[in-house]
Amino acid sequence: MGQLDLDELINHVEEQPQEIDKELQWMQEKTGFFSASELERLMSKTDTWTEANIKYLYEIQYQRRTGTFISAPANRNFKMGIENEPRAVEWLRENYCPNVRHYDQDFDDKLFYKTDFGYGFSPDADVFVGDKIQAVIEIKSAVGNEEKSLIFSPTFPYDKKRMRVWEEHKWQIIGQFVGWPWLETVHLLKYDGVDDDNPTDLRPVTDPTRGVLFTFKRNEAGAAIDRATTRLKFANNFLNEGNDPSQINEYYKKRKRLFV
Repeated sequence: MGQLDLDELINHVEEQPQEIDKELQWMQEKTGFFSASELERLMSKTDTWTEANIKYLYEIQYQRRTGTFISAPANRNFKMGIENEPRAVEWLRENYCPNVRHYDQDFDDKLFYKTDFGYGFSPDADVFVGDKIQAVIEIKSAVGNEEKSLIFSPTFPYDKKRMRVWEEHKWQIIGQFVGWPWLETVHLLKYDGVDDDNPTDLRPVTDPTRGVLFTFKRNEAGAAIDRATTRLKFANNFLNEGNDPSQINEYYKKRKRLFV
């Protein structure tokens, strides 16, 4: 009986960990790198490094020293976004283009691309046609009554929706342009995901009313791409030299011209 129980345990372990290992490997790859999803935490309205910027620098410093990734506790909206991402990919293939690849499910590993200046990026999906990436895609689940009501309204002007999305996610979009110097197009999908707490929503996951796709071009981001790249390189050099993040404003005043 004991041997049988051991066999059952081994079989269970062999069947279960694949997805967990893929996610763990991705987190390990991401450790110590500034990322597109958190680029906003490194930016400020001026050249000044704010308290929020400095806090992020300390987190990256900790990750590089310990090899341990720090992540915020997952809330309900985050978990819903993860659960609905494969459904959103289905929506894209049905309503936009069949040549959409999901970075979490369509590769053996969950991809995280790295630069030589301590920055990494990993879109949710891409459009792959003729052996070439035509565009990358960020997927965002719409949350809250106000956002859903406006984004999926048939009468609220598309340009206003697009501006709202840009203001909310612009640094993550810009972060993709930073990571892919040749990339011209980033799509962002706002998806009205399945919510187990709403039993009245019986629409198929590919129903056209569940998604609104927004397109952003490199030339729209303007100088912000160069600004983000410069700031990333500066922050990476600053940490690599072993400086204390609380001193970055003094350091920046003396050294910024070297990295422009």
